[in-house]
Amino acid sequence: SDSEAMPSDVLVAELMAGSLAGICEYTVCQPVDIVATRQMEHKGKCAKRGLIADMKALVQEGGVARLYRGLGPQLMAAVPATIGMYTGERLFGRMFTPADGKSTFASSSAAGFCSGFSETLLVCPFEVLKVRLHSQSFLGRYQNTLHCAQTVLREEGLKALYKGAPAMATRNCIFNSVFFGGSYTLRTVLPKPKTGAEAFRIDLLCGLVMGVVATPPKMPFFVLKTRMQVCNGEKQSSLRLLQRIIQEEGPHALFKGMGPACVRMGLGGAVCLASFRGICTLTGHGGH
Repeated sequence: SDSEAMPSDVLVAELMAGSLAGICEYTVCQPVDIVATRQMEHKGKCAKRGLIADMKALVQEGGVARLYRGLGPQLMAAVPATIGMYTGERLFGRMFTPADGKSTFASSSAAGFCSGFSETLLVCPFEVLKVRLHSQSFLGRYQNTLHCAQTVLREEGLKALYKGAPAMATRNCIFNSVFFGGSYTLRTVLPKPKTGAEAFRIDLLCGLVMGVVATPPKMPFFVLKTRMQVCNGEKQSSLRLLQRIIQEEGPHALFKGMGPACVRMGLGGAVCLASFRGICTLTGHGGH
């Protein structure tokens, strides 16, 4: 029957929306992403430069192409990442939505929190490869994405592709919970859209604002995840690494790269949320 076919139709639409939205987001945000990774991996004190200055330094280091180094694993990760986050949030949202079928702040936040686990499971291996390709510590070591994957697997084993997974899951759960819960709240105070164009603009605004707002709470775990994924063969727990960073570099080190991260997550949130919801609407499965 139609009612039985609907869930699979919805799932297909949301999987397609997540795939396309992720490709849009990661392509637009790649230059900002590589700057954020560079800033977070650096240990000790260093001269602070702005986002534009860091981008110029990257261009001087290897031309414009340097701004898109690691885009291969990023695009491969784009599909599972946005499916894990956005489609995951929709799936969990159906579990947490009250009997009347209307989302609430609590159900949106809970669904967002749970989507952090599905996102981590799907995207962590690609994130490890991306960090290795972005890292200044590994410049010249890896020829391309495939060579990076082969080298990591050969020298460090399969477990290396899930390095930093606990810190990454914590980061994702915090960010997604604030992002989706906050987006729900913003929509309740903004005027109801009367056209598709108005709905798209509201989604852009919600994604931009909540992408920035949700970034500071996740930063310590973002830094931890990046440091752990850069380490080659060195084993240490998240808690021990956290203590070491605070002792050696001070608490402020846990917020390294927050400027570029806020720009990246604000921009990415706007592009991805608006794209995902827009594509769902076009396929007749909008709302939520």
